[in-house]
Amino acid sequence: MTFAVSETSKPRWFAVCAIVSFIILAFLDSRLFGTELINSDQANALLVAQDMVAGNWRLHGWWMAPDNYIGLDELVFAAVWAVTHNAVLTIRLAAIIAWIGLGIVMVILGAGMRRGRLMGLLVLLAMILIPNTGAYAANFYFNAPLHVLTVMCIFLVVMIVDAMLARVSVPWGLWFTLLILTTDAAFSDPFFIYVGALPIVVALMLMRTKPGAIRLKIVSLLAFGVAMAKLLVWLNQWTGGFTALPLETNIPQLADLFRTAGFMGPVLLSIFGCVPLGGGFFGLAVALLRLPLICFAVVNCYRMLRVYAPILSNRFSSASYLSFIDITLCLIIVFDVSAVVFGNLFQEYSCVRFFLPAWVAVSILAARHIIISKTTVTYFAVVSLASVVMAFAKISEIQVPVNFPSDTIALVDALEKHHLRYGYAGYWQASDATIASGGAIVARAFLAHQVKPVSPYRFFAKSDWYEGKPEVSQYFIAVPNDKSKRKLIPVLC
Repeated sequence: MTFAVSETSKPRWFAVCAIVSFIILAFLDSRLFGTELINSDQANALLVAQDMVAGNWRLHGWWMAPDNYIGLDELVFAAVWAVTHNAVLTIRLAAIIAWIGLGIVMVILGAGMRRGRLMGLLVLLAMILIPNTGAYAANFYFNAPLHVLTVMCIFLVVMIVDAMLARVSVPWGLWFTLLILTTDAAFSDPFFIYVGALPIVVALMLMRTKPGAIRLKIVSLLAFGVAMAKLLVWLNQWTGGFTALPLETNIPQLADLFRTAGFMGPVLLSIFGCVPLGGGFFGLAVALLRLPLICFAVVNCYRMLRVYAPILSNRFSSASYLSFIDITLCLIIVFDVSAVVFGNLFQEYSCVRFFLPAWVAVSILAARHIIISKTTVTYFAVVSLASVVMAFAKISEIQVPVNFPSDTIALVDALEKHHLRYGYAGYWQASDATIASGGAIVARAFLAHQVKPVSPYRFFAKSDWYEGKPEVSQYFIAVPNDKSKRKLIPVLC
């Protein structure tokens, strides 16, 4: 007796499997995110959200980060804070919401094809379920919420443009949605312009098999949305809103390229979950089991580029089946890696989050063009199952969740012991200490110079934090007491 799944039941099975997968992913994220330490970027995002909920929607007096203004992520922080009024829960939920949203978009683009939907879903699960944590995976998977929704917008725009190219008459609702998404994402994060809008425009220029009129209209709308975003940023600053620091990039020297190449090896291993950081023999086995994911991703991208090459030679007949989505995904990978490497943005391991668009594009390409066979089905099923088992094993080891770094906790304890409430600390301890103490301690970030006196740290900070004098008889300045600049001691002033 054979069992056959009818064509009408396939979408139902896909929907059921997708829903179950997202429930499992949400549960794992809700527990695993609790194992990672909250950093100052997340703490400052919460302080921004609290100020927005208090009525300062234009962020008057704030110095924002050069790669994030009033981002979509801060809006999620503000919405969650308005409901929960719990600092730790807000930070955790904002990250989970962002990743689940990105995961849904990845499934629609990667596993939404009629051919091999369930297999595409299995590939994406294997890619997304990173079982190992540590310095690399933590910075990439857990501490990247300040860019996740921007990346989600990039691929939402890809979806919308693809839908517009497939229509003879495009409804005004799609035009309006594209304009709002482009303007909002470009206003929120300059990364959207270089890694999202530009690859899409180039892909539209290459898609000469599509009518030129619709391509020109879409490119014009994207350009108008980006220009509007830049104008809104300038108007907001000029009329008393936040101050946006310029994004400093420079052409790297040869030594910088070699240094970046040295970083790339461990980073590539980590973002695919191939670094055995704990877990003993089973953790090592899972890491080794995931190694072919890298080979599969590289080979798959190579196959796409081989098909993509005739387009550059105007031989469209041999590449007619390559869709706009495939071309754009290839370009996003190239633009993202080029922007990070040749823009000299990859200064430390925490910058691994800048490779997020390329990782998403690679994962979607893998899901869209998987070669379906018993071997591939078995492999990706085993990888997904092993990753889930590894995640549950890590969850079972959690005794008491630790939300903040030990040096931040030690600083808070020392200040409370001496009844000190107001003062200054380094960037990576100031906002952490403020949030960790529940507001009982107010620590502001300062920048220490070797020659000049200390000055405000004008990065994710508010100007009135440094105006006037605290209405207390004593305040503290937390200064480093060792060469690593990680251990801090409070100095009474």
